[in-house]
Amino acid sequence: MTHISKSDYLKYRVHPAYLWYQKHRRKALPPVDDNLQYVFDQGKIFEDIAMQLVDEPVVIQGEHYQFDKLIAATEQALASGATTFAQPAFMTDERLFCRPDLLEKIDGSGWRLTEIKSSTSFKQYHQYDLAFQRQVLTTLGFNVSKVQLLHVNRDYVRDGAVNPERLVASRDVTEEVVGLEDEVARDIAEAQSVVEQAEVDDHPAFAGNLNQWMDIYRYLHPELPDDSVLNMIQLKPQLVREAYHSGIESITELGTAQLTDKQTTQVMAWRNDKIHIEPDDIRDFLQGFTYPLYFLDYETSAHVVPLYSGVKPYQQLPFQYSLHRLASPDAELEHFEYLHRDGSLPIEPLMDKLLSEIGDSGTVLAWFHKFEMYCNRTMGKLSPDYNEAMTALNKRMVDLRVPFARLDYVDKRFQGSSSLKNVLPVMCPELSYDELGIHEGGAAQRLWQQVQDGSRADEADQIYADLLEYCKLDTYAMVAIYRKLRLAAGIDKELVQGSLL
Repeated sequence: MTHISKSDYLKYRVHPAYLWYQKHRRKALPPVDDNLQYVFDQGKIFEDIAMQLVDEPVVIQGEHYQFDKLIAATEQALASGATTFAQPAFMTDERLFCRPDLLEKIDGSGWRLTEIKSSTSFKQYHQYDLAFQRQVLTTLGFNVSKVQLLHVNRDYVRDGAVNPERLVASRDVTEEVVGLEDEVARDIAEAQSVVEQAEVDDHPAFAGNLNQWMDIYRYLHPELPDDSVLNMIQLKPQLVREAYHSGIESITELGTAQLTDKQTTQVMAWRNDKIHIEPDDIRDFLQGFTYPLYFLDYETSAHVVPLYSGVKPYQQLPFQYSLHRLASPDAELEHFEYLHRDGSLPIEPLMDKLLSEIGDSGTVLAWFHKFEMYCNRTMGKLSPDYNEAMTALNKRMVDLRVPFARLDYVDKRFQGSSSLKNVLPVMCPELSYDELGIHEGGAAQRLWQQVQDGSRADEADQIYADLLEYCKLDTYAMVAIYRKLRLAAGIDKELVQGSLL
C-alpha cells in the first residue's frame, strides 16, 4: 500500500489528480523553481525562530523519506519518557504518515499538536493540514486535546535584534480542527482510492482549489488553445464545471447571460475577432495628463523576518526604481534610475534621488498605480521627514492600465487581462522580457535579497546589471503603450519621431 503523507493529502484537496501525479508521474509535475524554493527557505528561517520559544525539544533528525529511521527514533524517544518533540514521525497501519512540527505532552494523558507557518493568519488549508495530522495521531492512540498554530505576528515591528516572543503569534485552533474529523476521514478514504486508480481525469472541473490547479494544469497541458474556456478572466469553479458538463470548450461557445461585464467583453472579442476601441474615452483619459509625464516603476523587497528596525513582516520596501520622463509629446525621452547596493535601509537614498528627478508637477504614471502609491505611503511613514513630499507625489499618480481595465481597448489576445505582461506583447511585440537576465518581479526581489544576504554576493555585478535592465523595460514599456494609446485615440497620426529610445 502506498503511503499518504500530509503533503499528499493537501495535494488531493487541490485536485485528486495532483495526488495521482505525485504518486504515479511525479516528474510530469512542475518542478520547484528558484522563487518558490526561496519562499520555502524564508519559511524555514521563521520556523527556526519560533523553535527558540520551545524548551529543549527532542529533535527527530532525518529526511522525510527515511520512514523507518524516523519512526524508530520517535518510538525510542517516546519510550525514554520524552514529552516534547520537534519533527517526530508517525505511520498508521493504513500507511498514513505525518511529521508534526511540534508535539508536546500537556497533562496526564493529553498532547498538544503545533504547526508553524510563516503566514500572518490562520488559513483554511492550515485547518486541513492539522486535521490530517491529528487523524494520524488519534489513530495511533494519542489523545490530542489541543491544537495550535504558531504564525507571524503581522503587527510586529522590529526594534533592534529580532524578538521571537513578539514576532511569533499563537492561536488555539482546536475547535476548528476537531470539527473536520469526519470530513478528513472521508477525504482520506477517497484519496487512497485515487492512488489505486490506473488513470485520472485532471480537468479543472474537478479541482478543489481552481486557482492553484490552473497553474499546474497549464504546465501539464501546454497545448491549451488560446480560446479555451479555461483562459476566461475571473474564472470561477461553477463556470468551469458547467462548461465541462455541457461539452463547451471554446470561449466563443459561451452564453453571456451569467457572465460578468469583463467576461462578456472577452467573449465578444473572440466572437467578433477584432480589436474593440473606444477612442473618445481613451482620448478623454489621456488629455487629462499634465506634462511633463513621468513613468515610474518600483522593485521591492519583503521579508518574513524584517531586516531593518521600524519595519513589519512582509512589508514591501522599494530598493530600486526606473523613471522615464517625457517633457512634451515630441520631446526626447529621458531616463533616470536608482538601485540600492549596500545593506542599509534603502528608502531614504532612493527618495532623495527620486524627488530630485520627478519635480513637483506633471502626471506620474504607473501600471496598477495603487502599488506605487502604497510604496510611497510606506516610505513616507518610515521616514516622516519625507511624508509630505511622498503624499504630494501620490496626488499626481495615475494608472496607465485604466483604458484596458475599463475595456476601452480590448484585444482577444490579452486573454481578458489588463496585466502589463499580457498587454505589452500584443501592443508592442517588438519589446520582450525574454532576452533579459531577469524576466519577472519575483526573481528581481529574490536575487536582490540574495545579494544582500551574501548568498550570491559573487554574482552581484551581473545581478545588479540585470535588475537595471529589467526595471528599465517596465517603464519603457509604459511609454510605448502610451504612444500606442495616443494613436488609437486619434491624437497622433503616427509615432512622434524621437519620442522613443
